[in-house]
Amino acid sequence: MATLGNLLQRRGGSAMTPRNVKLTLALPDPQGGAPTVQEVDVALLPLSLSAEAKTRRAAEAYVMSRREFGDAPDLAVEYLFQFVLAAMRDPEDLRRTFVDEKNTNTFRGCLVGEQLDVLIKEYRELIRSEYSEVISDKDGIKDEATALFPKAPAQP
Repeated sequence: MATLGNLLQRRGGSAMTPRNVKLTLALPDPQGGAPTVQEVDVALLPLSLSAEAKTRRAAEAYVMSRREFGDAPDLAVEYLFQFVLAAMRDPEDLRRTFVDEKNTNTFRGCLVGEQLDVLIKEYRELIRSEYSEVISDKDGIKDEATALFPKAPAQP
């Protein structure tokens, strides 16, 4: 019987296939004019439980840091933002994040809410395709989302 220790020693198997997503980004104009639009490819990879916990802490810290300025985002939305930020990778080099730390706030200004919804949907598809034990029924996903984000804004 294989244990995690045995599996880690063997280092065999095949690499996980990322889920590639096309995003249209509205890149800010340095002079404050209209943004320029660019379509980019982003690779999504699964997050471990520890990486997911780190995104929760980052979301909480960011929301707290913005409260005094009066522009703190909703915690559930910020969590989703931090979550996809951690899951997005450079499709040409999966070791690299798509958005580095110094460009996080710029990326926040490039993304619209509907794109965040699409990225979460694509992430769920990645999980269903890579992990056969994950249940794919829609009601189960809704129940899970409600449990994770009970105060999430209602979708139109």
